[in-house]
Amino acid sequence: MKISIIGIGAIGGYIATHLLKTKQYSVQLLVKPNSLLRSQANLSITGLTKFNSIIDEVIYDPNQLSGDIIFVTTKSTANSTLFKSLSHLKNKIFIILQNGIGAETELAECVDSSNSIVGAISNIKVTKGTQIGEIILHSHFKNVVYSVEQPNFSSIQQEKLAVLPTLFNTIFSDVHSLSSIYQVRFPKLMINIACNAASIIHDQTLYGLAQSQESRKLIHLLSEEVRQVSQYYGVIIKESMMTDIINSFHAAQYKHVYFSMKQDFDSDLPLEMKHVFYNFIALAEQACIPVPNTKNAILQIKTMLF
Repeated sequence: MKISIIGIGAIGGYIATHLLKTKQYSVQLLVKPNSLLRSQANLSITGLTKFNSIIDEVIYDPNQLSGDIIFVTTKSTANSTLFKSLSHLKNKIFIILQNGIGAETELAECVDSSNSIVGAISNIKVTKGTQIGEIILHSHFKNVVYSVEQPNFSSIQQEKLAVLPTLFNTIFSDVHSLSSIYQVRFPKLMINIACNAASIIHDQTLYGLAQSQESRKLIHLLSEEVRQVSQYYGVIIKESMMTDIINSFHAAQYKHVYFSMKQDFDSDLPLEMKHVFYNFIALAEQACIPVPNTKNAILQIKTMLF
């Protein structure tokens, strides 16, 4: 079976390195035309784990995508252009492993109905290293949660979908399949909204968020709003979940680690505002649930951007 991976950043690189290491799959990497990976021989994982994997195939044209299963691990800011470039593909399984909510519906509007779409999230903490193709692993917590959002019931597609548990277990140590995309997306969305906003507004690393009472207060206010909205959509998130996560950041390995949106903010890169914040606001308004703290956080971030 062939696996294509779109977006060889931190999470995409981590997935690719593990799949290449097993030598059970043919792995194809789609990168930007100016990517230095086109001349790179291998990928590496450093940090809490150390190993290298030799790259099979690198392409830069979406028309050359040939995997049976295609991971989409780009930032959601690229979705509008990227999804249109995938319209020619048929009988594929797309796995969208991104932050935010709503991407599965957007992809379904762009690709042929013969494809299957899977939404997934992971709370693994990885960042890109200073070396080309280097991914740094910061935590041993390596989970993935997924849901088949747009199933295709042909026998060929069902055979491919049956491979997903084995495929995910090759990469992650904790794998769970859930029945709805809301169950997959809302818990991670709570982390995305609360921690990214606090990290940007208060200029904090993960460790700094755990130390700052001001940041912890904002995180609590924002996470409570997400919990209220998620309950309307049938997803119950424990009140203690956010506190437990913030407490886990009180560790030396997180002293110089930032959330990805904070890194993008500091680098003047586009922020995933639509899928993390605005799509959540739309869901809250549809449920007639006020989320004033989230809206205020958005205004603060927009003010800091300009």
